[in-house]
Amino acid sequence: MGHLLILDTSCLLAEPLFFLDYDLLPAYVVLITKPVLEELDALKIDEGQTGYSAREASRQLEQLLTTRGWNPLPNCKVVINEEIEQMIVEGSSELPPPRTYDDRILAIAGFCKELLKKEDVWLVTLDRNMRIRAQARDIGTLDPSGWWEIADNVWSMPMLHRGLRWHKKKPSAYVIPVDLGDMGEGRIEVWPYYGYESGLFSTVHIRLFEPGSNGQDDKASNVLVLSTTPRIPYRNQMITNGLSYQVMVARPDISTSIYHKCWKLDIQVKRCEVLEQPIQFQDKTSQAIRDIVIGIGYRGAAGKALIGHGVGTLIATYRDKASILPAFAKLGLRLSLSKASLEEPAAVEETPASEQLQVTRKSKATAEETPPQSRQRQNTWVISAVALVVIYGLGLLSCCWLYFLLWLLSLHAQ
Repeated sequence: MGHLLILDTSCLLAEPLFFLDYDLLPAYVVLITKPVLEELDALKIDEGQTGYSAREASRQLEQLLTTRGWNPLPNCKVVINEEIEQMIVEGSSELPPPRTYDDRILAIAGFCKELLKKEDVWLVTLDRNMRIRAQARDIGTLDPSGWWEIADNVWSMPMLHRGLRWHKKKPSAYVIPVDLGDMGEGRIEVWPYYGYESGLFSTVHIRLFEPGSNGQDDKASNVLVLSTTPRIPYRNQMITNGLSYQVMVARPDISTSIYHKCWKLDIQVKRCEVLEQPIQFQDKTSQAIRDIVIGIGYRGAAGKALIGHGVGTLIATYRDKASILPAFAKLGLRLSLSKASLEEPAAVEETPASEQLQVTRKSKATAEETPPQSRQRQNTWVISAVALVVIYGLGLLSCCWLYFLLWLLSLHAQ
């Protein structure tokens, strides 16, 4: 029955039932072996996060098998086999049996491949060293935090949140080469844009590029911003840079499409969990001041000097709390590239960026925001503007009084 996926312990510790979140392959068997179960048992006694993850993995596996059985999906079958190792030992009496958990798992993967005489036997693991050792033994490997090309121009990533990490100076990104027919080889770029010091992120940007685009908007689709909330805090920056974009709030089994000329890229969220509490920046003041500078439209040292450090810090305290977004705890995606039909809006990015964004903001405001939220945002900006005017007025008044006192003192001295 299709592909055989042999799970490593690292996958069960990270996401016990990731293979059930959606159809990874047309047909596949999930094999959970004896050394994996033994390693989970050994890790259960740990008092830290590893012990908790091991206990949670065992609990979820038990719940799966008692509620949904050994065939939880039409195209998926779960097998827990404890007899393969005995067959390996009996068939290779001249060699000593494997000792470590990793050795035993690799031996089972090699035995299954040799027994089935097929190429669709895969060791699924998050452990890079395990993948290296498996490849050295000519055993296929799959990384749940990487892209799986499950069909022509169809890719899945079960654990995108583990494959992408946000870094302040050097953000990581995935680049998927794609065949765009007569245009040549293009690419799909997926990268985290708004993130935190811990490496977690709140928004993901997805865009389709023509060959040799080099950032030219006429050779790229509009940007899909996959976000935890309807409104992104850096939307003014996107408008200033002239980028056409659309925001989609990530929810399980939600999908949308972006277009470029005759091509259509479907994006489907297959698994999504958001942290309940927003993550606080380690350096909240500098981050908030940067957001204010971008939001007002100033750039560089001149803009900061015009705003003023004291005023910026004062407003930043309120702005920072409003702009921090919750981060993704779990995220899985499926991408599918195809030719757009004649009825579909294949040239949506040809609309000027400023006009398109105005329409997008109006539609998002009416469809996704309630009137109290809109009024609250308007009140926030009004209060900030009034506070700014009052503070500058007080500062100007203080300067006038100081000048007046100096003038009186100069008259008294004369």
